[in-house]
Amino acid sequence: MASMSDTHSGRTAPGVLRNALSKPVVGYALLTLVAVATIAIVFQMQHRVQQARDRATLLGELHRTGLRLSALEWEAMHQATLQPELKDDIDSALAESAELIGRFASEDATPGLTLLLGDQQRYNQLIRQQVRALVAGRRERAEAIDEAHTDPLFDRIDERLQSITTDLDRQVHGQQQAVNGISLALVLASLLLCGLLMWRNYAILQRRIESQNQLSATRHREEYLARLMENAGELLVVADAHGEIRFLGGAVMRMIAMRQEDLVGRKMEQFCHPEDWSKAQAMFEAARRTPGMPSQGLLRAYGHNGDWRIFDVTVANMQHDPLIAGFILNIRDVTQRVRAEQQLHDLAYRDLLTGLPNRSYLTQSLESRIAALQRDESIALLFVDLDDFKHVNDNYGHEAGDRLLKEIGGRLGDVLSANDVLSRWDGDVFVILAEHGRKPDALGDLAEQLLSRLSKPFDLLGQELVLSATIGISVSRKEVDADAQSALRRADQALHQAKQHCKGSYRFYDAHDSVSAQAPRMKLMTDLHRAIDRGEIEVHYQPIVKLADGGLDRAEALLRWRHYERGIVPNGLFLGIAEDNALIERLGREVFRQTVAGIALWLSRTTLPAEFCVHVNFCPRELRAPGFARMAAETLFEYGVRPERICIEITERSLLDMGAGDHKWASELTAIGLRLCLDDFGTGYSSLSSLHQYPLSGLKVDGSFVERLSNDVSATVVLDAVRSVAEAFSLRLIAEGIETEDQRQRLRALRYVYGQGHLFAPAMPVDEFANRFLIPARSGSFELEGDRPAMQ
Repeated sequence: MASMSDTHSGRTAPGVLRNALSKPVVGYALLTLVAVATIAIVFQMQHRVQQARDRATLLGELHRTGLRLSALEWEAMHQATLQPELKDDIDSALAESAELIGRFASEDATPGLTLLLGDQQRYNQLIRQQVRALVAGRRERAEAIDEAHTDPLFDRIDERLQSITTDLDRQVHGQQQAVNGISLALVLASLLLCGLLMWRNYAILQRRIESQNQLSATRHREEYLARLMENAGELLVVADAHGEIRFLGGAVMRMIAMRQEDLVGRKMEQFCHPEDWSKAQAMFEAARRTPGMPSQGLLRAYGHNGDWRIFDVTVANMQHDPLIAGFILNIRDVTQRVRAEQQLHDLAYRDLLTGLPNRSYLTQSLESRIAALQRDESIALLFVDLDDFKHVNDNYGHEAGDRLLKEIGGRLGDVLSANDVLSRWDGDVFVILAEHGRKPDALGDLAEQLLSRLSKPFDLLGQELVLSATIGISVSRKEVDADAQSALRRADQALHQAKQHCKGSYRFYDAHDSVSAQAPRMKLMTDLHRAIDRGEIEVHYQPIVKLADGGLDRAEALLRWRHYERGIVPNGLFLGIAEDNALIERLGREVFRQTVAGIALWLSRTTLPAEFCVHVNFCPRELRAPGFARMAAETLFEYGVRPERICIEITERSLLDMGAGDHKWASELTAIGLRLCLDDFGTGYSSLSSLHQYPLSGLKVDGSFVERLSNDVSATVVLDAVRSVAEAFSLRLIAEGIETEDQRQRLRALRYVYGQGHLFAPAMPVDEFANRFLIPARSGSFELEGDRPAMQ
């Protein structure tokens, strides 16, 4: 009756299950109950398996202890007298065996295990009897016990132990299989119940998923854009027409170190540098007038450290878009780039000692002003040379001389107008580019003011010092040979004319005196033509070393003219003459041939490091000469020298004079495998982008910076900046002009690796260089003749 009642009421087991599954909470509770029951049952069965394993472990320990007792008993029986140490070991083993027997619970012991434990206890008693007999000197009694009782009992224990262990292994294996089977059945039951529950809830979950998909996709897109902007290193700002911030996105924390919610609603003027706000307003106004054309500029604003940073800002007018209805600002922090370019600019255009414009700046200013001259207009240059300034350095030291040069620059600047350009040309020579429109009388008055200002006493190390100066003046007109180099040359000649006439005065350029001065120049040019044919041109080699240990790294080939009458002629006397005509091309080919021949000769006598190469300096005219690359390739092939053994050097100033678009010569040289190096780096102005335009492999920092390294902090700053540039472009950096150990150590502290200068060795002939640096164990002179080696 009861069963019939349950059936009519619909409370059958399947019905209960369906009702439970129709309610998610009840279904999850039922699933949880099944899971808990499963875990409890499995845990209990696993506990029993573990008990059997523990018992097997104890039996193993008991077996090992019995074996140990048997071994000790055998050793005792074979000793003439039982040693105390052995008796202690037997007592310890007996105690350990008794402790293991006691660990077996009597209520859990099987009949077989009970017999085994009894035999083990009996065995232990027999061992004790044998020990007592041995201690008492009754060896016969001990041997009788051993033979009659101990040994047979040990064999019986071993047999029972093997049998019990085998039974336990079977029991553990069977119980583990039962646990695994029950666990699998319970897991399958749980999975079935879970599947039924999921099936019943599928429709509900499907509706929820569909309703959340759109929201999730929207959030994903927003998060994607936010992360993209944040990791792009840019800041996106939406502001209204009054400059009030309405939204920020991107690298807010990294750029400004403020939370977005703290910035929204504030005026952009609060973050912009006061001097740049008018520029920012102009950018907004430009974007407002031309909605389709964003305005762009550099602005200073607060950075993440509270300092002023430089930002590249682009303003786009999106007021027509109803979703934005304002201005979008794309902001990038370009502080490091701008400062690096400014360092390069200062490096190129500023004299490190005085802070005045240098030769490069004045030359470019002169070129610009000449280009702007109108017909009948003129421009003037004044060369100011300090008379006998060398005595100041000799008597007071270079540091005092440097301080005096700074003060002299200040005095000269006090006399000049705002439109005059004062530069330090070189050493103790200053050059003034006078304001446009000055007449000769006014230029004479200016020269007199300069001389008068410099004639006043200087306070140098507590002593009064009176100096004089000599000034040469040249005036150039646009229609009369008014190019920059001609103007500079005439002013320099005027200075020499003034010095010859009377030191401490000034003199305008005199063309008649200049013509008479050309005679020695023409004689020198004639001799230079003949010098190549006579074999007077030599190539000397100066080592480029590793600053750490002075070890040889590379070499530089330097031109020397050994005149048949005058001996060695300084390069400064004839290279300018050669560059003014095609003679420089002949010189270049001869230097290249001798350099390659020297390398081939070294290779025939010794093994050179794989990276060893020789630097050779060329001017633009040589590199642009038709067939230069072909000549280089043919010479290398003739002597069997790999192109990588030659590194072509060109000065930074020459590279700039050649123009940014002139890359053909560089491509031709690197195409045949020659390396390129930028020499005298820092004396011109190479932007970071221009370094990318040429396939350079190295930089040579100008020696003037190294010269001032010991007493001028700005030189240290510049050298560190040059190193950073070289590292950024993966260029090998070499410091020139190292004369003292202090300079070497300071360069090493700045992480310079390579250098050259008289501290290590002067330039020397090919044979001396080889004997000193390449094969020091051998002696003898090398000749530039002989067999041509294979390509090396």
